[in-house]
Order: sequence, then structure tokens, then C-alpha cells
Amino acid sequence: DAATPIGLEVSLPENAAMSDSAVMLGNRAIVALPKGVQPLRRERSWGCASGGEPLPGWARPKSPCDPAFGNIRAGMGGVPLIYRFAVPAGEERTVVLGFCESHWTSAGQRPLEIYVEGAAKSDIDPIARWGRHGPGCLRFAARDANSDGRLQVVIAPHPNAADKNTILNVLWVFMPDIYVDPDEVQIGKAPEAEYHVDVGGETDQLLYDGSKLSYEFQLEAGGRRELLFLLASPGARSVPDPQTMAWTSDSLRQAAEEVWAGQRE
Repeated sequence: DAATPIGLEVSLPENAAMSDSAVMLGNRAIVALPKGVQPLRRERSWGCASGGEPLPGWARPKSPCDPAFGNIRAGMGGVPLIYRFAVPAGEERTVVLGFCESHWTSAGQRPLEIYVEGAAKSDIDPIARWGRHGPGCLRFAARDANSDGRLQVVIAPHPNAADKNTILNVLWVFMPDIYVDPDEVQIGKAPEAEYHVDVGGETDQLLYDGSKLSYEFQLEAGGRRELLFLLASPGARSVPDPQTMAWTSDSLRQAAEEVWAGQRE
């Protein structure tokens, strides 16, 4: 009648990387991880936890700025961009975020919601604030509010956005006792930063080390647990992100059974 400890280790390709919800190979999501069970993963000191697609050279800043403004990471399909940084538990930091919208020509298309841990939620429409191809910076007084030793920054789609694909160009984390002028940071004259992320560029990285993916959980006597992994076929497009897709385990299983039934007829 005792619960049985279950361990499951998933073999991954050599160059795989992980987000919160998927295994990535290059810029393609090849495995969508099951909901409702937390994998055991090794975390780097900082990185993007939600995946997204790096797009080097996507932005075309029209005024002098830090070179990192030329790149973005995009959360396709409305996936929030989530970055986490190791800091001593409960400590404060100054966070500066840089944006440059180079797709839309008019305001209202891609407004974003910004959640910097320890600061009030903020909305930004880069086109309305800085114009097309206009680089700009926002400064936040941040704090590790839950004292977990991680400072979290989230860029989410605004509910009223026509384009739900989230973007971020560059990110800085400074010690709280350093004076930070966003205008100076924008033009590449930032003081020394604890973290400087060229988002979507060569030095960007995902939070999780992709070398090992494993699960451990308890299975009660007579109990049953189903883990649903979605796999992309070789050469196929990315698997859908479990955080945003409409499919459920039951509807996927039903669709598969209908396909198999049709092949037998």
C-alpha cells in the first residue's frame, strides 16, 4: 500500500537546450514537456526560461545606441519572454530594458506588459514611445520579492495587442547603489553591469543546461500517472508551446485514435 518512487530520465540530442516548457534544438522546439510535473534541471546563473526565437539583426535602430539593440528574442504565438538572474535572496537591483520595434509602423499593434520582480507592472508600446526603429530604455527598481535567489523579468503580450509575439532587445541588471541614466545606457555608455544581456545575440543563453532531463515523483498504490510528451518529426516545424496551445491530453489522444482508426479502414 506504500507509494512507489518513480524516476524517469529522457535522453536528449547532444546540442539540445531547454526552456520551462520545451526542449530546443537550434531555434526549433522538438519536444513539448508534459504539464503538471516539474522536471529536474540544472540552472545556469542567468538565462531565458521560456525559450523564444533568437533573431539576430532583426531590428534596425535609426539613432546611435548600444549594438545589442539590433537583435531580439521573440516569443512567437504570445509566449512570454522570461529571464531569471541569480542574486542574493531578497536583494534589490536596478533593471533596464531596451526595446526597438522594427516591424510595425503604427502604434497599437504590439503593446507589451512588463513584470519586473519587486516593481509595479508596466505597459509599453515601443512605437508610441519611440517610433519605428527607435531604440529606447525603461528603468525599474527591482527586488527578489520572494527571496528565492532569482530575480525574474517577464515580457508578456498585452491583452489588446493585435500582434501577440513578444519582443525584447537588450537587458541590464545593475547593483542598486549605482546611478543609472536610461538615456546614457541606451547610447552604450552604461556603467558596469552585473548582467548585460544581448537578447537574441551571440551571448544570450537559455536558463537550463540541456544535457539532462529527468523526472522524479511518487506513484500511490494502485495509482496511475500519464506524462504526455509532444515530439516534432524530423524536418517538421516546431511543436506547439504547451503554455499557449488549445490541445489537451484528452483531445490529442482522441485525435490520434481517429487517425489510427482511419488508417485501419
